[in-house]
Amino acid sequence: TNTLEETKIYAKKVWIGNDPAASLTLELQYQKADESWSSFPTPAKITLNGTEDTGTAAYRETTTPEEKAKGIWTAVWEHVPKVYPGSKTEEGKTLYRVVETIPSGYQALENVTNETKEENGVTYPVFRFENMRQVSLTVTKKWYGEENPEEIVVELYRKAGNDGTEEPVTNKNGDSLTQKLTATNQWKVTFAGLPKYVEVNDQWVQCIYYAKEVSIGGTPAEETDYRILYKNTPETP
Repeated sequence: TNTLEETKIYAKKVWIGNDPAASLTLELQYQKADESWSSFPTPAKITLNGTEDTGTAAYRETTTPEEKAKGIWTAVWEHVPKVYPGSKTEEGKTLYRVVETIPSGYQALENVTNETKEENGVTYPVFRFENMRQVSLTVTKKWYGEENPEEIVVELYRKAGNDGTEEPVTNKNGDSLTQKLTATNQWKVTFAGLPKYVEVNDQWVQCIYYAKEVSIGGTPAEETDYRILYKNTPETP
């Protein structure tokens, strides 16, 4: 095997809703013969910020203004050994991967398909990542008159934009997201880690989140004698 042969590895970061973080880090790793993943002796990391790196460094950000306008950041690792010593190979090539350090306040979309890129008749891998900003909703209960000592259960709802259809927010098991408000938590809870956008007809639309009381002291809210008023305070950018 000619270990001096070189290849290239590309990466593409897609920010859902064109809503990027200030920066993020990508790292190229190789698979060892025992099938574990490893960094290089000098980690092959690239910090992206949406601006193309100047110069001709082997590892660099390549984001163009046109890509940035679409919420896409790109990077390349050049002069990568086609076969790295001590690595696992398939079809005469080392197995590589790119991993990301997900910025705080973002989530990575699952089941994202990698791509390829053709250059001068050679096909190179493009590792694709998609990230979405997360938001939170804080729910506060205020009593008019004497405070009721009983617990309250609230359920989380959302709409896709102002004209979207109301729907309950569920977890991966399909269960509605609810929380209890009591005097112990000062009648205040937060739903955190919520995706900011939802896909509608192949377009990403910003979600509007809100909560509804579903029970008061174990009784369905609509069956109690309480008058329930809702007040929504928009999130401050």
